[in-house]
Amino acid sequence: MAYKLGIRTIQLAGYDVYYEPANQQTHDRFIEGMKLCAQLAERSGVMLAVEIMDTDYLNSLSKFEVLNREINSPFFSAYPDVGNISGWNYDIVTELKLSKPHITQIHLKDTYKVTPNYQGQFRDLVIGEGEVNFTAIFNTLRDTECYVPLVIEMWANDDNWRENIIFAQHRLNEACRQAQLPWLFELKPDTCLKAIFR
Repeated sequence: MAYKLGIRTIQLAGYDVYYEPANQQTHDRFIEGMKLCAQLAERSGVMLAVEIMDTDYLNSLSKFEVLNREINSPFFSAYPDVGNISGWNYDIVTELKLSKPHITQIHLKDTYKVTPNYQGQFRDLVIGEGEVNFTAIFNTLRDTECYVPLVIEMWANDDNWRENIIFAQHRLNEACRQAQLPWLFELKPDTCLKAIFR
């Protein structure tokens, strides 16, 4: 179906299970399913991109590289969520450099990190309010010449969603400026000021 529709990349969730406990059997089924999906993708020339998730099953590109060797397909790639990687206390620069040849697309999301006394926060944050170092991310993408689509991931849980998007765009533009990259978004000065001083 993806081939017929002209869809070139399919995003997959990097979970074996989510709502029930994981075990060796759920892991084995995940591997079996990914291998089958990769074979189907190869036949159609469609890239599979597995997202680096917010649970410890597949929360880093280091773990993706282990999985990638097991799946062993040129049509199986990584879709890192930088918020999830950072939130689990992995060094985002090292991780991006490690998997650069296998990255198809990137989620830009902000998070709070997991600590011994805190489970972290992996959603419902506006970009710029969390702990993700977007300047370091953009520096790494520039230095490694990693040119892939970037997607903002945020949630609209209140009436300020429009201002939140503008605020996030401004913060990402500022990170681009610090990394000596062109802005990602064209913003009107008056909307930026409203978002910054909200």
